[in-house]
Amino acid sequence: MHIIEIILEGFKSYAQRTVIKDFDPQFNAITGLNGSGKSNIMDSILFGLGMTKEWDLLRVQNVKELIYKSGHAGITKAEVSIRFDNKDKSMSPMGYENCEQIVVTRQVTQDKSKYFVNGVKEQQNKVKNMFRSVQLNIDNPHFYVGQGRITKIINLKSQELIAMLEETAGTALYNEKKKESQKIMQKKEDKLNEINDLIEKDIKPQIEKLRREREQYLLWKSQETELIRLTKLLKSYEFYKVQKRLDERKSNLANNQNYLTQLNDDKTLRNTEKNQIEKKLEECKRLFNSNADRQFQNVEKKLNEQKKQVAKQMNDEKNRKKRISDIQSEINNLEQQVQENKSAKDRAENKLQIYQQYLQEFEQSLKDKIEQQDEAQLNMEQMKKGQISNDDAKNQILKSISEANNHLLQSKNTIKSIDDQIRYLEREIQKNQDNLQNAQGENQAKEKQMQILQKEVGELEEEINSSNFNEIRMNELREELRKLENSGMQISHQISQFTTGQNWIFKLQFRDPESGFDRSRVRGRVFTLFEQKDDKFLKALESGAGGKLQQIVVDSEITSKLLLQRRCFDFHCTFIPNNKITNFQPNPQVIQFANQAARNHGGFAIPAHEAINFSEMNRNSMLYVFGGFIICSSAEIAKEIANNPQRNLRYRCVTLEGDIFDTQGLLSGGYMNSNNMVLSRYQELRRLQKDQYDIRNQQKRIEDEYDQMKQDLDYYNGLRADLESKSKKLEYLNNSVKRVSGQRYEDQIETQKIKIEDLKEQRKRTEILCQQHEKEIQELKKDNENFSSNQNIKDVYTKKLKNLKNDIQMLKQKIVQQKQDISQQEVEKDQSEKNKSKIEKNLEKEKQNLIMEKSQLEVDQGSLKSYQDTLKELQKQYESLEKEKFKFDKDLNNYQSSLSKIVEELKKIEEDIKKNEQKVHKMNAEIKSYSENLQNLEKNFTWIPEHKQYFGQPGTDFDYSNNFDYNKLSGKYSDLKIDQDKLSKKVNFKVEAMSDNVEKKFLNLKDKREKLQQDKLNLETNMDELDKKRQITLEKCYMSVNKNFGEIFSDLLPNAFAKLNIVDQNDISNGLELSVKLGKAWRTSLSELSGGQRSLLALSFVLSLLLYKPAPFYILDEVDAALDLSHTENIGHMISNRFPQSQFLIISHKDGMYQNANVLFKTSIVDGNSKIDRFQFQSKQKKKKLTADNQK
Repeated sequence: MHIIEIILEGFKSYAQRTVIKDFDPQFNAITGLNGSGKSNIMDSILFGLGMTKEWDLLRVQNVKELIYKSGHAGITKAEVSIRFDNKDKSMSPMGYENCEQIVVTRQVTQDKSKYFVNGVKEQQNKVKNMFRSVQLNIDNPHFYVGQGRITKIINLKSQELIAMLEETAGTALYNEKKKESQKIMQKKEDKLNEINDLIEKDIKPQIEKLRREREQYLLWKSQETELIRLTKLLKSYEFYKVQKRLDERKSNLANNQNYLTQLNDDKTLRNTEKNQIEKKLEECKRLFNSNADRQFQNVEKKLNEQKKQVAKQMNDEKNRKKRISDIQSEINNLEQQVQENKSAKDRAENKLQIYQQYLQEFEQSLKDKIEQQDEAQLNMEQMKKGQISNDDAKNQILKSISEANNHLLQSKNTIKSIDDQIRYLEREIQKNQDNLQNAQGENQAKEKQMQILQKEVGELEEEINSSNFNEIRMNELREELRKLENSGMQISHQISQFTTGQNWIFKLQFRDPESGFDRSRVRGRVFTLFEQKDDKFLKALESGAGGKLQQIVVDSEITSKLLLQRRCFDFHCTFIPNNKITNFQPNPQVIQFANQAARNHGGFAIPAHEAINFSEMNRNSMLYVFGGFIICSSAEIAKEIANNPQRNLRYRCVTLEGDIFDTQGLLSGGYMNSNNMVLSRYQELRRLQKDQYDIRNQQKRIEDEYDQMKQDLDYYNGLRADLESKSKKLEYLNNSVKRVSGQRYEDQIETQKIKIEDLKEQRKRTEILCQQHEKEIQELKKDNENFSSNQNIKDVYTKKLKNLKNDIQMLKQKIVQQKQDISQQEVEKDQSEKNKSKIEKNLEKEKQNLIMEKSQLEVDQGSLKSYQDTLKELQKQYESLEKEKFKFDKDLNNYQSSLSKIVEELKKIEEDIKKNEQKVHKMNAEIKSYSENLQNLEKNFTWIPEHKQYFGQPGTDFDYSNNFDYNKLSGKYSDLKIDQDKLSKKVNFKVEAMSDNVEKKFLNLKDKREKLQQDKLNLETNMDELDKKRQITLEKCYMSVNKNFGEIFSDLLPNAFAKLNIVDQNDISNGLELSVKLGKAWRTSLSELSGGQRSLLALSFVLSLLLYKPAPFYILDEVDAALDLSHTENIGHMISNRFPQSQFLIISHKDGMYQNANVLFKTSIVDGNSKIDRFQFQSKQKKKKLTADNQK
């Protein structure tokens, strides 16, 4: 078998299809420039033979580099086909003896590799085994001597050299077989130890244990016979008693069924009566609703409006009366102001008259003084001229004294007249005071009555103002009550719809399992026991909890068991015992990861139980329902948590839209209709219930206020009547007091007092004048005396002139002052006149207002009377309709009472029917139970049907009359049963079968142990034989290789010899060493050799190995790189002579190798692709010529 053709396409540097054909069966040489692709031909052969892992031998790092330019030049695959000559059947691979030629093709792409043998696709292992059968082991390619391998062989250690020898001799397979046999032996040894342990530690103790168990089994068997006897006696008695109870229940059942028929007849009769009353009730409601109720509502509406109008008119009347009273007070005040201004004017006029009189007196006195001054001056001048004598002067003085006396007398008369006037005025004042006292005495009693009435009126007004009654508010309350009743009815209707049809789950109804049962032990359905913290969690909670929302929470498993046993619910239900249920909640690591994931996505992730509020006593149940999932704000967060790479941190998640992300990778969700969601509907029901509760509270509050208002109505009406009566009486007294008023006397007394004051002031001034006249008379008399004493007349006149000047000056001042006073009084008089005129105008205006208000009051009173009359008429109509409504209500109440009575009777009948049905049901159940019990007894104890006719019969084995004590026998049976049960727990009922099985198992193990021991002995024998064969084969191979090694080395290097030395003469497998003899001296170390010598030595060793078991062909890649021309020629000559049966493919750059080759292939590079040319040597002359051409 040798290579005759190689086809390359896309392999390394051979981009195009290249056919290398007509290989020489013996010696082929390949040459060419570096990088021209000569080594790629050798690589293609290794590649075609199936090399896959040792890419360094092919000088690439991966399969991609085998393709031309790594696939970057548009070529995507590499293909190598090798054609072998297979005519020599002795060298043919196994299975291909009938093939003249064998074509092996290998295609490789960047990710796939295919093999074809003669066009048929084959597996890689089959291809390798085919070549391995003809000494071409690609996994250990000793037929390939690559670049650098020669150098490596020189440096190999002794163990590595012997390994090469063993590979050549084929004993490496012996080593593998030995290792496999050692492994099998170890397994056999382990199995043998296991069997021994099993026999000693398991089988033998089991045999002893089964012996003891057999003794217990025999004891159990004897007791079981006694139990069977007692069982027959007791079960027959139970059958006898159950049969008697069954007969009694059947009798009672017939009686109860008759009574139940009677109750159903009564129920039918009552339903007929109920339907008749309901028709009458509906007819009554229809009549009332169609006419009376509408009329009643209209009258009630008008009455309320009329009451509002009356209240408004009464309020207007009250306000108008108050305005009239205020105007009257203002008029009185203005009249008083007019009187005061009139009095002030009169006082000013009186003062003005007095001041004018004073002014006239002062002016007259001034005139007199001036005349006296002029006269005195004249007398003074006449005296100087001597025209007047002392007597004349004296006569003048006496005349002045006489005039002064006259003035004094006149002033005194004036004082006397003033005193008479004062006394007259004082008498008038006394008279007016008496009249005033009489008038005051007459009004004192009336004023006391007015004070009392005013106090009472004030108290009544204060009490009315502070009263809680408000007629408008009362009407508003009545209207609010009507609206609330309508709203309440609508909400009640809506709530009733929530407890019927598909919403029956919102009304949890069940029967008490026992008397005095605490219904709080049933806590309710899950969805009623919590409130979501935010409505946005609604869909997530609904989707995550699912059907658990409708499960019923109870306090304990005892309650759930009791409710199920007594069939207290009329529907299928699932209970959650709060004390036993297993709750769930995510661990802290899961929560931490969920929070981190939520933060990364800008959302939130919270455990579902943290999104709701619930009672702490229901915590276990809530965690069971909501602890198993996390609510996430988005699908991304939910997906990240549910699909966590760490399985222990995964958790079930639900989004706000209700999409569920399961930890198994399942996603469920979709559109959720809120109208079909339990939580949404229950939330709506709770809202309606809250509204109903608020309406009822509001209705109760308004009804309480309305009832209180009705209670205050009579009291309020009484207060208003008292107020009106006393107000009229007070007005009458006030008018009466005004008619008998003492104001006139008071005004007269005040005027008279003012006049007295003015007279007193005038008298005071007159007294001053008198004093002045008396002083003047005194001075005149003194002057007269001076004349009598002959005093100088000049001095007298001089002094008189001086005095007169002073008096004139003083009088002028008084006149000026008096004129100022007169002017002031005139101003005051004018001001009083203006004020009086202004006040009189205001008074007239207020009087006109008073007349208008009184007129309007009369109109208002007329309107009020008209409204009150209308109100009375409407009240009469309202009372009449109310009586009619009362009659309707009475009829309705009678019908409803009759209906309620019948309904109550029906309810009682239905309860009796239900109780009797329950009794019948219970009896049927008991009859069924007793029948089933009897059937079960007959079924479980097959001897009963045959002997039941003798049960309870005297003289039989089943006679229960004489000394039969069921309890005693039951106790004996129970004790024996307990002992038997205890024994049964210890007894092995399969002891006999187990004994046989253990015995068989023991014998089987003994057989296995003997077989394993024999197998172990056989393996040891085989291993010894293999070791002997290996040693013989290895020694044989050593002898042949050592001989060829020396001869080949002598051929390659004349006058030299080499051999293989055994390191340990006792065992060749311990290693080999290379020894060299150059001339006559053996070299102790290979380092003493030159590079060429060492290469020849390694090449000789390799060729000697190849020669021992020749392969179909050999590949040598530049093995002559370190040799000179003569040695290269020797290698070529030696190959030609010593390997005639094998084909050689040698890559070399030296012509010494070409001289011995039969065919030469020359590679070159053309346009980036490798190209190869073939040359056939016919003679040595042509070889030398071609060699010379190559050298040129």
